[in-house]
Amino acid sequence: MSIPAPTGYEFADVVERRRNTLAAMARTRRQMRPVTWLLRRVFDLSQTLRFEFPLFQRFFKPMAAGLFDKAIAKAFTGYTPTEQDVFVCSYFKSGTNWAMHTAYQVAEHGEGEFEDILD
Repeated sequence: MSIPAPTGYEFADVVERRRNTLAAMARTRRQMRPVTWLLRRVFDLSQTLRFEFPLFQRFFKPMAAGLFDKAIAKAFTGYTPTEQDVFVCSYFKSGTNWAMHTAYQVAEHGEGEFEDILD
């Protein structure tokens, strides 16, 4: 994915940061291909043997829970909510961007404009 160079755009640093992040993600994706291939085979075998739920419960759920707990704790360290703060919470892959867009439009009385909701 290529992000065009900004012209007269006041957030050039945001675009550059996003470009660098996408490049780093592409490098990581290439490095993880062998691991991904191996995990895919493990999942296929566990599904064939009807073992996917115990596999998830035993290995992947504790690993994921620990990672998310640490990331959330780090993200909110030193943060004190104010009356103006809005929290948009949703489950994975359940319309988070749509919920963020809706909350932003409500806060801006339907007049909110942006290049990308993540900005």
